[in-house]
Amino acid sequence: MKFSHAALLSSAILFVAPSFAAAGTADIAKVWTGVVAPGMDTPVILTIKSAQPGGDAGTIKWGQPYTCTSQLVFVNQTDGAWVFTTQKGVGTFCVSMNGGKVYLRPARSKTDLQYRLNAANGAPKQETVLSSAP
Repeated sequence: MKFSHAALLSSAILFVAPSFAAAGTADIAKVWTGVVAPGMDTPVILTIKSAQPGGDAGTIKWGQPYTCTSQLVFVNQTDGAWVFTTQKGVGTFCVSMNGGKVYLRPARSKTDLQYRLNAANGAPKQETVLSSAP
């Protein structure tokens, strides 16, 4: 699935399915890497530090052509889903993502995470698999 660059200027929710939620934050507190979507070479790097409500949970960084970083803030956990927002973006793309949401859930491999970036209206914009960085 391909998305327009204009569509990528929307928001991003981080969703981790119950198997990660049950295991605890430590299982996702690491660096996750991939590309924004299959067939694209724009890197995305997600660094999860913790999941304390309202606290700094880590960062999300996008490579060229976006080349920017946003802070991740943990919002809540609902039905086993971890919900984060993007804030304090630096760079044009990331500023447009402020207040956005990103979803993560376990991929089929159980060791990778399925990443999905959604617009503020809920429309999906990016989707790929992220792997734990060595």
